[in-house]
Amino acid sequence: AVVALAKGCPGLKSVDFGGCADVTDAALVALAKHCPELKSVDLENCELTDATVMTLAEQCPKLETVGFTGCRMLTDDAVESLAEQCPMLRFVDLNGCAELTDAAVVALAEQCPELNDARFCGCTKVTPAALRILYERLFRRR
Repeated sequence: AVVALAKGCPGLKSVDFGGCADVTDAALVALAKHCPELKSVDLENCELTDATVMTLAEQCPKLETVGFTGCRMLTDDAVESLAEQCPMLRFVDLNGCAELTDAAVVALAEQCPELNDARFCGCTKVTPAALRILYERLFRRR
């Protein structure tokens, strides 16, 4: 169903598959490849891999809002790719992404000038020092 949606709606700008545990990596890769205009993606509690997020970042550089709450398998590589490929990010929800470290936070702080809201609750490997760097940059931009 997701692949058919992607192929039939290339101008799609927003998707919310939050809580849809059955959405596969292959379906999300198809979505990324066929819907380059995506600006908002909510994949809360989906079993995402770094490779899928990297494909989203590469194929959908206009992303502004991403929700990956509870995507426990994501690592810094996925977030660094988002930061590098999607400079228009404004909102990033990474609550519960327990594998993330300071590297992910710093990448967002350094490469996403439009970022104004980033959430890292439950990211136990992220230190207060990295969050301080992020929030200092956010406030400096305002």
